[in-house]
Amino acid sequence: MTIPDRLRGVSTAVLWLSVAVVLALSVALVAYTEPLADDFCRAILDPYAHLENLYFYWSGRWFSIVSSIEILTRVGLLENYTKLVAALFALTYAAWLVVVLGFAGGRLGAAGTVLASIVLLVLFWTGMPSPGETIYWAIGGMENHFGLFAAACSLALMSRVPHAYSPVARAALVAGAAAFGLIATGCHEASALCLSGITVVACLAAFYTQADERRAWLILTLVVLVGTAVSVGAPGNVNRSRFFADGGDPVRTLQMVAWGMAAIVGPWFLDIKIWAASVLFFATPGTAGAGPLWLRDSMVPWRWIAPGATLLILAGILMAAGWGSGSPGPARLHNFMYAVFLIGWVATLFAWTDRVSVGLRALCTGAGGTVAAFVFAAGLLFSVNTTNAIHDFARNSTHDVAAWQTAIEHRYDFIARAKADGQEHVVVPAPPVHPWSFAKADLSLNTGVPQNACPARFFRLKTLGVEAPPEVIVRPKPRT
Repeated sequence: MTIPDRLRGVSTAVLWLSVAVVLALSVALVAYTEPLADDFCRAILDPYAHLENLYFYWSGRWFSIVSSIEILTRVGLLENYTKLVAALFALTYAAWLVVVLGFAGGRLGAAGTVLASIVLLVLFWTGMPSPGETIYWAIGGMENHFGLFAAACSLALMSRVPHAYSPVARAALVAGAAAFGLIATGCHEASALCLSGITVVACLAAFYTQADERRAWLILTLVVLVGTAVSVGAPGNVNRSRFFADGGDPVRTLQMVAWGMAAIVGPWFLDIKIWAASVLFFATPGTAGAGPLWLRDSMVPWRWIAPGATLLILAGILMAAGWGSGSPGPARLHNFMYAVFLIGWVATLFAWTDRVSVGLRALCTGAGGTVAAFVFAAGLLFSVNTTNAIHDFARNSTHDVAAWQTAIEHRYDFIARAKADGQEHVVVPAPPVHPWSFAKADLSLNTGVPQNACPARFFRLKTLGVEAPPEVIVRPKPRT
C-alpha cells in the first residue's frame, strides 16, 4: 500500500470518526432537556380556542399551533419532555433521510442513503445558528421539524410521480404530496413561502419541458399556494406587525433583507466544511448517476436555477420577517433557513454532476478527496456548536449541563413543597449557568413578564420568579 493510499484510508477513518463524535454529542444533549417558556404556555391551553385567537391576532400557523397544544397537553410535560424532544430529533433525521431519498431515489443503496442522511443531519446541526431553539426546544422544534419534514415528504413523493406504474398510483402520490404540502404551509410561514417558491419553479419547468407530470405539479402548486395564502395571509400576521415599531416599513424591510443576506446567509457560502463536503460529493462513486432525472436529463438549466431559486427563497423569508417585525427574525427562523440552504446546495451539486469535467472529478477522487476529508472532519469538530456542546459537558464550576438539569428538576420539587405550604407567590433558587447549547428562555427575575406567567399558570400559582444568580469569578461567554 502506497503512502497516498494510506493517507486516503486515514482521512476516511478520521471523517467518519468526526461524524460519529458530533452525532453522539448532539444526541447526548437530548437527555438533559427541560421545558422552557412557551412549552408551559401550550401545555395549558385549549387548542382550537387558542388557534382562533392566534389566527386573528398573532399567527397563521394553524397546524403547528393545534398539534403542539394537543401533544403538550397530553404528553405529561415534566415527566416525558425528554422523550418528546428525542422524538422530534428523530423526526429531523427522518426529514434528511427523505431529502436523500427524494434526490437519489434509493440509487445510493440502503447503506449509502442512511450514511448520506446522517452526514446531512450532522452538517445541519453543526452549521445551524442555534440548535437550542430548534433541536432542544419542543415548541421551536415542532414549528420547524414538522414543516421541514412535511415539505420534504411532499417533494419526495412528487419525485416518484414519473415512475408511477399506474394512474391510481400516480393519483395516490399526488394526493399524498398535496396533503403533506398543505401541512407544511400550516406549520410556519417560512415553510409555506419556501414550498411555494419550489413548487412554482418546478411547475413552470414541467410545463416548459411538456413533462408528463406537469398537471400533477400544477395540482400541487395550487394546493400549496392556497395553503400559503391561508397561513401567510392570516389576520394575525397583519396585526402582529403593529406590535413592532419597525413592522410594515418598506425601507426597514429592504435593510433587513440586505443585512440578513450579508450577515446570516453569506457566511454559509464561505463555510469551508461545506466546500469540503462538496469535493467529497464529487469524489464519491455513484453520485453522478444518483440524482433525479429532472436534474440530470432536462432542457431546463437547473445548475443555475437551483442556486438562484435558493437565494430568492432565502431573501423572501427575510423579507417576510423584516416586514412583519422590522428584524431578520429569531435564530430558530435562521435554523430553518439553513436547512433550505443545505437542500438548495445539494440540489445544485446534483445539477452540476454531469457538467463536472473528468479531470476535476479525478482530482476530487485523488489528493483532493483526501485533503477534503481532513478539512471536513476538522470543520465538524471545531464548529461553534460542537465546541459549545463539549463545554456543556465539561463539568466545571461555571458550566455543567447535568448540574443544570438537576437544579431544574429540584425546582419542580421546590414548587411542590411551596404549594403544599399554601404559598401562591413562589421564587425558586437560581440554577447554575445555562447550557450554551439550549435556548436562553428560563424564568426572569421580574415575575410579571410573559415568560413567567405561563409556568406560574402551569403550576397553579399566582406568580413565579427566580432568584438572582450567584456571582461567579469567571463566566465565559458562549461562542456565536
